[in-house]
Amino acid sequence: MKIKILFATVAACVAAAATAQADDATKRYIDAGFAAMDINKDGKVEPAEFDRFMRARLARQGAKFDQTFGQLDKDGNGTISRSEAQSSSAIMAKYFDFIDADKSGGISKSELRSAMIKSQAEEVTGK
Repeated sequence: MKIKILFATVAACVAAAATAQADDATKRYIDAGFAAMDINKDGKVEPAEFDRFMRARLARQGAKFDQTFGQLDKDGNGTISRSEAQSSSAIMAKYFDFIDADKSGGISKSELRSAMIKSQAEEVTGK
């Protein structure tokens, strides 16, 4: 019985330490994001600062998306074929038929973007 209690106590301590580390990393991430948004360093993020930050972030994400799509579209024809997906991304290969919304046999940028947005929305809403 004492061993079980000791094990449970140690497990709880390890879990608490892991949570604290995750919380520290999360806090650093949030603090860095706030600092990047607070352009005038007044300790507040005004709507204009938030707007500027988000526009720049979305532009970087768009550029990264285009670059990654280009790497996956090995033949450069503007779509990712099933064979290109299979050779590059296990996740994309697994969900190929879902992502290929028009059932053309290839994934366009707009189809991939739509699938990513839908996936993120489901993650946020839990639906």
